[in-house]
Amino acid sequence: MFNEWWDINARGLGDQYPWGDINDNPWYYANEDVYSQHMLTTGSVMILPLALSLYFQYKRENKNGFYALLVCIICPYAADFVGGLIQ
Repeated sequence: MFNEWWDINARGLGDQYPWGDINDNPWYYANEDVYSQHMLTTGSVMILPLALSLYFQYKRENKNGFYALLVCIICPYAADFVGGLIQ
């Protein structure tokens, strides 16, 4: 996720992507700005449970670490589902 944001925003490689309503692209392919913001937001939301999971494993709190890891597994599917609901 962060790699996509970096490629589009910092490196300016946006001309290599098919922007707009091509092949039933999702809503976030509308333009470079929307796509890069979506990738940054999604990546940030997904990194939080991962950081918590690593923290709980370091502190040997297995129960909380398990729940954080479970959120890490579910989060990409939830983000994709919510992204699919936005028109």
